[in-house]
Amino acid sequence: MTQPPTFQVLFYFSNASNGLIEVKRCDGPADAPPDRVFFWLYFDGDKRALRRLDFRSMDRRGAQQERGFAQGQLHFDDAQAHLHWTNATHGEVFQVRSPQDLPAEWIERVRDYLRTH
Repeated sequence: MTQPPTFQVLFYFSNASNGLIEVKRCDGPADAPPDRVFFWLYFDGDKRALRRLDFRSMDRRGAQQERGFAQGQLHFDDAQAHLHWTNATHGEVFQVRSPQDLPAEWIERVRDYLRTH
């Protein structure tokens, strides 16, 4: 039996229905490219499914951080995150959560995702 993928949650944001996490895969080769180590995953609460966001860029200005994805822009600080979808007129607001508070269901879904990616 193969071991489940191991990972570390770097960022965890959630609202009443959806969530967003960044995970670092810890079980790959030391020379793996960043796109095989770091994953930004959007949890769609309605569909109960994870979807990977395609990372493009990052920036930091004091406490304000930014991540750019093919699907949109994420701005966050120590309290809130705002995800602005590229093809939408509105975005989503998330609360910043402790990575240790990631629900068990999400942990299992991340492991399932990493088994196939």
